Amino acid sequence: MNQVIKACRICGNSQLVPVLDLGVQKLTGVFPPDPATPLTEGPLVLLKCHGGESCGLVQLDRSYDLAEMYGE
Repeated sequence: MNQVIKACRICGNSQLVPVLDLGVQKLTGVFPPDPATPLTEGPLVLLKCHGGESCGLVQLDRSYDLAEMYGE
């Protein structure tokens, strides 16, 4: 499951500008027990916090399930 962010993760600014779109990618830190097991995939888009009082953080445009990304 993934959730698109609406504001900067650090300062809360809602002005987020797309910087780089790498299309749909599979999670890379997942090692299934069976090679036939499908891997979770999702868009990989970087946004930059932008505007007058922004922090300038470059961040992913969505959050993914941490348990799946950083499992055992």
